Amino acid sequence: MAGFSLPAAAAPPPNPASADSLADPVTDADADGWVVSLGDSFISGEGGRWAGNSEDSEWRVDAGGQNAYLDPAASAIDKWGQKCHRSTAALVHVGGGQQTLNLACSGAETRTTGSRKGGDFKPGIDFADTPDGKGQLTLLKQFAADHTVKTVVLSIGGNDFQFSGVIKACVLAFLPFWKATPCSKQNDVTKLFSPAGVAATTKNISDAIVRLRTALNDSGQGSAAIIVSTYPNPIPPATETRTKETYIDRLYNNGCPFLNTDMTWAAGTVAPTVSNAVRQAVIDSQVAGIRVLNMDPVVAGHRLCAKNVNTLSNLGKTWTTPGAWDLSEWMTQIRLTSTVGTNYEVQESMHPNWWAERAMRNCFRRMLDPAVGTAAWCSQDPARSFDAALGEPVMRLTSVKPAALAAPVASVADRSPSVAASSEVLARGEIRTIPRLIYPVQTGPDAISLTAFKSTVSSYRPVAMYPSSSDSGRVLAYIAEDGSPGNPVRPVVRILIGGVPRMNLPATGIPQVTADGRLVVISDGSRVVAFDTVTSRLRTLCANCGTDLMTAALAPDRATVALVSTIPLHAEQLLTIRRLSDGALLAATRFQPTGDHALAWDRNSRKVAFSTQLISNDGTGSVIKFLRRDGRLLPTALHRSGFSYQSPRWFDGSLWAIRLTDAEVRDPNAGAPGNAVRVASVGGVGVPSLRGPVDRVLTGVEGDLLRQATWTR
Repeated sequence: MAGFSLPAAAAPPPNPASADSLADPVTDADADGWVVSLGDSFISGEGGRWAGNSEDSEWRVDAGGQNAYLDPAASAIDKWGQKCHRSTAALVHVGGGQQTLNLACSGAETRTTGSRKGGDFKPGIDFADTPDGKGQLTLLKQFAADHTVKTVVLSIGGNDFQFSGVIKACVLAFLPFWKATPCSKQNDVTKLFSPAGVAATTKNISDAIVRLRTALNDSGQGSAAIIVSTYPNPIPPATETRTKETYIDRLYNNGCPFLNTDMTWAAGTVAPTVSNAVRQAVIDSQVAGIRVLNMDPVVAGHRLCAKNVNTLSNLGKTWTTPGAWDLSEWMTQIRLTSTVGTNYEVQESMHPNWWAERAMRNCFRRMLDPAVGTAAWCSQDPARSFDAALGEPVMRLTSVKPAALAAPVASVADRSPSVAASSEVLARGEIRTIPRLIYPVQTGPDAISLTAFKSTVSSYRPVAMYPSSSDSGRVLAYIAEDGSPGNPVRPVVRILIGGVPRMNLPATGIPQVTADGRLVVISDGSRVVAFDTVTSRLRTLCANCGTDLMTAALAPDRATVALVSTIPLHAEQLLTIRRLSDGALLAATRFQPTGDHALAWDRNSRKVAFSTQLISNDGTGSVIKFLRRDGRLLPTALHRSGFSYQSPRWFDGSLWAIRLTDAEVRDPNAGAPGNAVRVASVGGVGVPSLRGPVDRVLTGVEGDLLRQATWTR
């Protein structure tokens, strides 16, 4: 891809704000330790010279100037990496006296690539040490030999997914003289995002993370923190672009030459898949203490060719115009014709620009504080303000995925049959009538989701029941119908990974997804089995561990499992806690149910809640019991006739969300008992008010699972 631009105009007057000061070439006044960045173009600062896009004079957007990619500190260490484009705007350079070093390289993969005989040398996240150059971990070890490294931030994996090749295929599919198949339909492209392709790349990233920890340990820097960054989602779906699907508008006027179907696919599949692979790789690496900075939403509202922003040439403004940062795109445009006579470079296309780099820096600076937590999401602050002293957009760092990451709406041709859904948002302690079936799902440490389903097969059963998801929401399992109106309907456990259906299993029990998303656990006759979402293998966790098992729940630590089974010849059921290594019985309690039941471990595996319907003197009622891991049955506060407590969900040792069906809570349009959700503490006492703002987040998968309404504390 060559650049598209008119020849450069005369340079504008010098602007003192047009360049950053980097850390001085490496010296050793490092009592507080250094922050080092490793990885690829998204963290090296590729594209960081340009503050927005322009189709005429480049001075409109030239914030970094001709020295934007000259990094003396890194050059003093890395004399081999070619066209690494380590930008003055790169996020690692947080200022405030913090000593920083940028060893990332544009084009880098998890392994070192290129040589004097085969393309530019690109140092990977490995220990390469050849006449052609050295890997980034070799450079890190050499630097760490006589410098204190406090934190390493890593962004890697995009080039393992062949990011530039995918973009090229999509652009060629758009060009009228090429007449290619949409890139989203090309086998060479789609195989990269197939289950096998994703698994292979995820392993590459995971292995790179392990090598990074090894490098730090071998250098005597075992106490150094590791932060792993995901990738921005660079372009909007077709429904959210300001452009028409024409050669003139998409390419000549705006620099986003993609077909509508490919834009939607890139926004809804490519970008999320890459970032999800990074998150999964962190889990798979089993390296302790890694923190994740989720950059997925960082350019939301400022994506390339999005509706609410524009090129500065179209607006008749420059990057120094007051408010230009908020009117600008934060991704560099694609340039196809020659870059000769300009300062633009081909490799800058589709990368975070000056404003995006500054926005990411704003979040990264705060992420350096360990008190922020193990994972955070970087998005634009709703106030849309600008820190003039730092020259940065003010961003928001939260522990919950922002609404800006809502899944794009499918095109009319792709849309599944209409499925009704609720978007209720509950304050703790409230009881709300919600039509149709609503199940709470814990999607992360700060969020409870309420998920609505409606049958597409029959009028008397929902298409999905008892959903369970990983903390990231990447893996979801639920009981679904399998059949048609003319055939017997049988239940199955349906497993979605990254929104894509991957497996159907016999529904002999209510599924449970481990917090990391690695395992989906269900009961199978007298066994407890688990589907491994990484290897796609089914394995037995506990054999002969119950009679006619109904459901099972694996504890977050994977050491124990809670099982509900029937007891022969008795109108009772048994809840047991067993050690997974040998199936040994650790605790048990009996109860007499007559209907639905569900299990839920708390996040620290200290106790398990199980809900069940039962018959009492007052008629059919429901109870939630609490069993400690040592077998002690705790007092039961949540118990009332007429209520059906289902799908309990935990947060921080307290039970927060319970689905219930109550004759007193009716859907006025149904004339029958309705559905509601109660949000309560473990003692059954509702919290009357929120301690913070309520956020509505609409996410989901078109089809069986439509959307979730998420609230935070």
